[in-house]
Amino acid sequence: MTTPFYPVFDSSQESFNAIKIQMTNIVETVFIHGNATSNQIFRFYTQLFVTVEGVIGTVLYCIIFAFLFIVRFEKGSGAFFVFLIVSSLHGFILSVLIVAFDCLHIIRNGDFVVVALGFGTNFFPPDGLDIAMQMFTIIAAYSWELVSTASVLQLISFTKSDMFNSYSSQDYLNFNLPNASLAHRLCLAYSWPASAFILNYFYGAPYFIPTPAYREVLSRNARDFYDIHDSERIYVNGFPFLPKTENGDISAIDLALKFALPTYFVSYTLFIVNTLQARFRNLQIRKNLSVNGIRLSKKTLRMQEQFFRTQLMQGVFPLTVLSVPFIIFITVLALGYELNKFSVIFSFSIWFTPTVQAIVMLSYIKATLDKQITGNTSVFIYGNATMIGKLRFFVQAVVTAEGVIATILFSILFALLYIVRFDKGSGAYRVFLTVSCAHGFMLSTMLIPLNFLHLIRNGDFVNIAFGFGTDFIAPENFRIPFLIFTNLVSYSWELVPTASVLQYIALTMPKMSLSYRLCLAYAWPVIAFVINYLYLPYFIPAPAYREVLARNSRDFYKIHDHERVYVYGFPFLPKPENGDISAIDVAIKFAAPTYSVSYGLFLFNVFRIRKNLTVYGVRLSSRTLKMQKQFFRTQLTQGLSPLIVLSVPFSIFFTVTILGYNLNHFSIIYSFALWFTPIVQALVMLSYIKATLNKQMNGGTVHNLTKTSVSQPQ
Repeated sequence: MTTPFYPVFDSSQESFNAIKIQMTNIVETVFIHGNATSNQIFRFYTQLFVTVEGVIGTVLYCIIFAFLFIVRFEKGSGAFFVFLIVSSLHGFILSVLIVAFDCLHIIRNGDFVVVALGFGTNFFPPDGLDIAMQMFTIIAAYSWELVSTASVLQLISFTKSDMFNSYSSQDYLNFNLPNASLAHRLCLAYSWPASAFILNYFYGAPYFIPTPAYREVLSRNARDFYDIHDSERIYVNGFPFLPKTENGDISAIDLALKFALPTYFVSYTLFIVNTLQARFRNLQIRKNLSVNGIRLSKKTLRMQEQFFRTQLMQGVFPLTVLSVPFIIFITVLALGYELNKFSVIFSFSIWFTPTVQAIVMLSYIKATLDKQITGNTSVFIYGNATMIGKLRFFVQAVVTAEGVIATILFSILFALLYIVRFDKGSGAYRVFLTVSCAHGFMLSTMLIPLNFLHLIRNGDFVNIAFGFGTDFIAPENFRIPFLIFTNLVSYSWELVPTASVLQYIALTMPKMSLSYRLCLAYAWPVIAFVINYLYLPYFIPAPAYREVLARNSRDFYKIHDHERVYVYGFPFLPKPENGDISAIDVAIKFAAPTYSVSYGLFLFNVFRIRKNLTVYGVRLSSRTLKMQKQFFRTQLTQGLSPLIVLSVPFSIFFTVTILGYNLNHFSIIYSFALWFTPIVQALVMLSYIKATLNKQMNGGTVHNLTKTSVSQPQ
């Protein structure tokens, strides 16, 4: 019986065992037993290199997203901002897919084979994996099909002024559309990528899916080449360089003529033509010659020239990198060479493209950081930023990075929660994990666009929103997202006792229904929500006092008057401008009660659980007792880790309230510690779920942690 070359799902347990086999076979053979063949060693290092390329690309695009949330673009730069977002999203998805699927290429025996060896192949049924790999192919093709977009956008910005937004067909051909709306520009710029999608869908990706008979040929080819164990499942697709009857006469010739060559040459022809036209118009305008009736300021020309260089590099560098696999492909097609192990050059070069594009975008974004971050100059270009400007940039970068890291961690948690199989009686704890993940994910995703920093100065506690999200919310409506965000922050400690309540109930009242368990566990968070609702408005300053906070913030961070910022806060001692509401009211009525009750409940439950497990002699099986103790340690860590992290901002808050200190620059400690809390909580939950997954992959099950049979001693 032939070993299946793609995953066949009899159960999710089988898929996890397949991952374990896939991840350990080659490593054990190469490093532990030392009896690996040269082909297996070659496969290991090739796969490792491709994975590293994907990881580097993923990290770079995460950094780009963080920078895009910091940088503020001018009002007329909306199209370029959309282009950067779309390009970053494309690169991020492609890099993640490279890590998940680890696609390697083999050019051998007249076949072009794409073999997916990554862990991601184990999560799809056969038909689903074919679809997933087709989408992967389409996304990979967009590495060159998106190249012309930026040049079209810049060419439009260099064309004649037209007061009436009505254009002839010749205007469209020459991109003479300077006053076109944002939607108009984007539609024109992305018209070729949209057309290319049709070619991808009908002639590109489907040609990679072989017939069942030919797939068997490709599978044998791949297994022989890499000496792949029969126990390891792989996924293969591809095509012959010359027509073969097993594949229905579909060959590389069809793929080249109907997909690869047309999309590649059209993309780069558009890029080259548009780039040359834009450069010509730029040079003419710089000589103050009226070309098509448009003149630009020196500042605008300097920015356009900088973007011109960037999009030139963004097109030329991938052209250079992609020329390697395209030359290989065409040469082999024309001459019929077999590359064997030199096929890795194709894989290495094509999967290096997202990294190259990310580096180019990073260089542009780094050079165009908004000037309000550093006063009237740029941190990176001119190098003469004030110390305060550099401090603000650094703080915003760290806070944004904290939000991005936490968002990624909680996204991974959601994926793992979907994968892990819990016992039927463990529903309560699964609900707790889901709620905690949802809370952390919402808090982290709101932190990225709002970028809240703190300032303790002149007797005031100020929350300053610097993020790009402030540009999309009217001043009169901003209090709503602020109150939602502040409520989510308070739940960082108000949700802490929930897990301990669930375990205490499991040990003392095991027959209680799921709904009652959840009602008891979430009773305190519901009560805390009422307290939040009543007293969080204390953070909303009176109009007169808001002006004081705004001046305080602008003076400290040297913020331009044209830059929109939102400030909230209160004085540490009562001030008449704020209606006598001060930090004392916030501490006594909101912060101290919710913090103390949350950790009081947590510690009370922890000690009671400890006594039930050790002192009172609750009779549990050795396996159940071991699992309960493991869960006890997990939720103890889950409660104490945020306590340690949150103790820093709370100690700062109460010390300043009592003694009236001004922290000035040291206020960043408060921000860093507070926004680090979601990361800590995510890491603790990840460690628990990882341990659970390990047991499941080893053939065990997720034991019932919140519904335990308990018998008291007679």
